[in-house]
Amino acid sequence: MKNTPEHILKDIIDNNRYEYTRQNVNAIVRKLGFFDNYKTAAFTSLMKYGNQSMIKTVMSNLSVSLKSVFPETSVYEDDLAQIEIINALSHTDSRNEVRLYIAKQHSRVENVEKLKDEVLDYAFESLLVASTWHNVYYYAVEKGKGLPIQFLYKSNFHEKVEDSLLPNEEKALRRNIVFSDALKLPKYKELILLFNTPFETVDNRIQNARMSYLVENRMLVFNEVNYKIVRDEYNMSSLFLVNNLDTFLEAPEKYVIDSVDAVAAINSLKTKKAKCAFVRSIKEKVFEPSLLFTSLVSPLIVSGDLKVDEVNVRVLTAVLAHIPDEKRLSLGKRILLSLELEKKEMLEVLKAIGGEYKRLTSDTTVSTISNNRDSVMIINRLLKKEFIKGYEKKNDKLVVKK
Repeated sequence: MKNTPEHILKDIIDNNRYEYTRQNVNAIVRKLGFFDNYKTAAFTSLMKYGNQSMIKTVMSNLSVSLKSVFPETSVYEDDLAQIEIINALSHTDSRNEVRLYIAKQHSRVENVEKLKDEVLDYAFESLLVASTWHNVYYYAVEKGKGLPIQFLYKSNFHEKVEDSLLPNEEKALRRNIVFSDALKLPKYKELILLFNTPFETVDNRIQNARMSYLVENRMLVFNEVNYKIVRDEYNMSSLFLVNNLDTFLEAPEKYVIDSVDAVAAINSLKTKKAKCAFVRSIKEKVFEPSLLFTSLVSPLIVSGDLKVDEVNVRVLTAVLAHIPDEKRLSLGKRILLSLELEKKEMLEVLKAIGGEYKRLTSDTTVSTISNNRDSVMIINRLLKKEFIKGYEKKNDKLVVKK
């Protein structure tokens, strides 16, 4: 080939007047002047410098080309060359040779949009494409094929999703990966760390273990909508609350918590100051204090660390009903004298104080209680609030008209 005239060489190439071997093709390429490029990126250089006849010969003999004609050192094929080779699988059965040839390349297909639909599944399954979020997005969302599961398991991803996709693209892919049960939990945990967290919405129902992982690691935005979902659909509101108490305390009125949540929150707090701040945040009238919650809060109220005007009335009443008898009157008096209570609330406080004060809640028109400094202060308060009609002193008793 070295001294072959150009017109004869052209005839040899155009009409395939040579045995298709590595030695002959190498000789032709040397004669054409691009062997240095050819030996590191055979098909890339043929597409750039060769003629259509040579390219046609390669594609007609793809298995042979990849297996025994192209140099062993051809490991730097560019994106376009790899795409042409993979797309050839739509009309030729050379899968094994294509897989092995692409596997030894120093890069993989970046631009999967140019792959034919017929070869797309195989390209992902055989790791013929680059491990990029753009490629995963194209396959799963653009082509609507769902996640390329095996591709995800076998690939290593390092770049953040937000660095690869537009916000709407990331959201669509997030729905397929983060809010999906398609992947096993270890791989799931690995991949979601590459998303832009925390997530603002719960896009789909997922397994409890996955939601637990999101909540524990503060990967889900704490807001009233997400809190309701986590509470009602996953029964994890306590965990969600404990991990986001700072956010909760910024606007506690937005959330409806129960005693289980409240107990978990108090137990997670280390200082008396923090516990008092949390109890102050419980404002909703529907809150039902449990015995455990009451036992945790009682010392803070009885000691005066929490003023009665800082605490939910239902909490105060519950505490009042469960503290030792000798402390009830003192706390009950503080509640009645300090707060602007509704008649129903005053009724519950009197019942909780117990003893002779419980008589004031009966249906009788007249009740009698002891005449002392505390009782007079309480009765005068009840009179001012029109809870009673009046009273009179009789020796050591107060006769109360209701």
